[in-house]
Amino acid sequence: MIFKIIYLYLFYWVYMITLVICINTNIKISIIIPVYNNGEWIDQCIGSLIRQTIYEIEIITVDNASTDNSMEIISGWKKYNDRIKLLHFDNYQNTSVVKNFGLDIAQGEFVGFMNGNDYVDSFYFENLYKHSIEYDMVVGLFVNGINPSKDQGTLFKSIWRRSFLISNRIKFSLLKEKNEDIQFKNDFYKCNPKIKYLSDDGIYYYKRRGRSFNDFIDSDIKKNSVVIFEPNFHHHECIPGFAKYFINAGFIVDILIIKGTEDSMCLFQPEDKIRIFIYKNLDQIRNNSNKLKKVFKKYKYILINSTDVKKKNIYSDLGLLDSYNTIFVAHDTKWIKDIGKKNFFEENRVITLGNFQGGIQVNPHYFGEIPLKNKNKKTKFFVTSTLDRNYEYIVDSVKKLKNESLDFEIIVTGRSNNFNLNIIPEDLKKYFTFKYDIPYSQLYKEIKNIDYIIITLDPKNKDFYLFETLRVSGSAQLSYGFLKPSIIHEKFAGKYNMTNENSFIYGEHNFTNIMRKAIN
Repeated sequence: MIFKIIYLYLFYWVYMITLVICINTNIKISIIIPVYNNGEWIDQCIGSLIRQTIYEIEIITVDNASTDNSMEIISGWKKYNDRIKLLHFDNYQNTSVVKNFGLDIAQGEFVGFMNGNDYVDSFYFENLYKHSIEYDMVVGLFVNGINPSKDQGTLFKSIWRRSFLISNRIKFSLLKEKNEDIQFKNDFYKCNPKIKYLSDDGIYYYKRRGRSFNDFIDSDIKKNSVVIFEPNFHHHECIPGFAKYFINAGFIVDILIIKGTEDSMCLFQPEDKIRIFIYKNLDQIRNNSNKLKKVFKKYKYILINSTDVKKKNIYSDLGLLDSYNTIFVAHDTKWIKDIGKKNFFEENRVITLGNFQGGIQVNPHYFGEIPLKNKNKKTKFFVTSTLDRNYEYIVDSVKKLKNESLDFEIIVTGRSNNFNLNIIPEDLKKYFTFKYDIPYSQLYKEIKNIDYIIITLDPKNKDFYLFETLRVSGSAQLSYGFLKPSIIHEKFAGKYNMTNENSFIYGEHNFTNIMRKAIN
């Protein structure tokens, strides 16, 4: 009798283990969703997956250090559905890292990808799967706005046989210069996969946070409207402040910015007063200059958010140099003169961000309603890294302060990583945190939580004289807008109206003392 009981007991657990294995290996599609601040849309996205007519799916959500309520919404869904997996990064990662992480833990026969702000018809994935028996990839129908497309969104409107990806070692590239989605698809196509294209029976709906370039060309321009145009990939931190100024003055604001920078407006988006339009690259601007020229003429004012002498031909083709309605923001006043338009100063068409000769000085330092914050117990300094700057004085000061048992941290961001952990002595590395190439929303989150901004203008920098006479530092705008005291050299303080009452000002030999004073 005892052996029979033992046999039944062992049989039961073998059966249960086998059942679990069968369940885990019977997943037909793993759907990977990279999530970053998708709180406004993620509920609809996951809801559309929960309602899929094919049940054997796993929903892998990979949160990339979101600063909104995305995690909370996903956790709410996860409580009631064990097909949802929630993974999380504490610090923002390259999107390739996020997608590869999802691929690594996927168990399905096929994998699919979704954006966190998109959704699908309820029978979409079942329709893709039922056509997949002899194929390595099945491509569905994709709708961008209102137009069905066979050319766009291939990564998201498809399912990919996971064993094919594994055997051919296909993953997303970590090289920043490559478009990871295009690279992924090209690597896949090189392996001669069998592909099935579908024309109907389910649609993938793609949503945009900003409106498209074509929307801008075709848009109705309301009376008393202005447009803010940024022809560069930087200086977007100034746009919310300019938008706020125009709105307060009674204008409606349209913003035309390059793809990937739209979250620079994440803290300030009054829906009834602002429209954001996205262009892909400058070639798109150049190739449509005649159409754009007609659109720009409809606006009361056109504000060029950062004037660049290298873009002179673009300004000319768009009719902006000849229009008295165009206002140029000069981050370097010399560039206006180099364009050959000194008369712009006399015509009050030049705005400067610092106290320089020529132009109208403004401070577009509004990012949203930023509350005052008490100082952290562990003092946090913030630095924006830029090419051709001297950072040795910061490292030297940390070396001196290390022996005083002071609790502090220096957070370094920016797009130029010549100042990095590799050049920091081993015993000082714990005092530095480097976060390069993070999106604006993540940048703003970091600045909200710091105590002081170190403006790295130093007389030892080879370009320091330019910042005394012609150029401005974006760090000053961040200091104003986020209500953070600056630490700035005395040679530059006056240009930004910084005094001992609102900033920490240091001279040739007392930077360490100023850091110590700020910590204490």
